[in-house]
Amino acid sequence: LNGCGISPRDSIAYCIVAHLYKGYLARVDAEGFAFVAATPTSETSVVGSFDENGTFYANRAQDTWIIHAPDALLGYVQPWEGMAKMEKMPVPTSTSHGADTVVWEGHLVSVSGGGIVVTDLTDPDMR
Repeated sequence: LNGCGISPRDSIAYCIVAHLYKGYLARVDAEGFAFVAATPTSETSVVGSFDENGTFYANRAQDTWIIHAPDALLGYVQPWEGMAKMEKMPVPTSTSHGADTVVWEGHLVSVSGGGIVVTDLTDPDMR
């Protein structure tokens, strides 16, 4: 598990997890563990965060993925091909997201290589 965030919509943790060489977003709570969406990578060394509306963002290197309202998705004991998929955002490839990230006032703010990377999520080209 990595890249975890607490949804503001249901107060439940959602994390990136690798399973059988594929990556997924999973819901983790006192009831257990459920797969809710597939990611485009099998890597779990990612960072993740929710915005105030309940949209989950995950970053790895130059890639950023997004899924709206994962709390509204069905959870599965095992992943399957028909489940929701996180979408890749058109973040500039020269931008490297690093050790941690947070969504703040319409911006994805990440710590990377001792610096701070800010991506404007209000830009229509980022949706």
